[in-house]
Amino acid sequence: PVVGVDWFDAYAYASWAGKFLPSEAQWERAASANALKVTKTRYPWGDDWDPTKAVWKGLNGAIGAARKAARDAGEVYTGPKPIGNENNEPSGPAEVDDPGFAAGATPEGVLHMAGNVSEWTANLAYVYPGSKVKFEFANTSRIGRGSNYADSAEFLLATDRIWDSPTGALTD
Repeated sequence: PVVGVDWFDAYAYASWAGKFLPSEAQWERAASANALKVTKTRYPWGDDWDPTKAVWKGLNGAIGAARKAARDAGEVYTGPKPIGNENNEPSGPAEVDDPGFAAGATPEGVLHMAGNVSEWTANLAYVYPGSKVKFEFANTSRIGRGSNYADSAEFLLATDRIWDSPTGALTD
């Protein structure tokens, strides 16, 4: 994944590639909808928390059994993990030799919707109707979705959203 890009660079690249940045609704649907059950899930892989299904700082700072399992498996994340192989071909899991993150896929097989890197969406920032969240940059900031490797567990929800200036880079 590419990190440290602002919204304008992400938009320009998507346009150049003949693609587009997803809307928030499209992103959340891909991250949390289970078409088989016509429901939404808390995490991309389902409703139950599993610290081994995402690249996140908890695998560094996890407590108890989760920390021991992460350390024993050599999972120490100081940054995002590459996706694909040496030929830049999608491999599905985080790396060719790391099939473990396939378990974190959505029911439709979409990977890395929680953890690893955050992603820009097409939307301007706005406050949901009825929300108590207040921020001064509504309608000028852009929305990012998908937590990143530096986040803690409470930010790995499929519904988590972040906002930033379009000229700033999302925190990986």
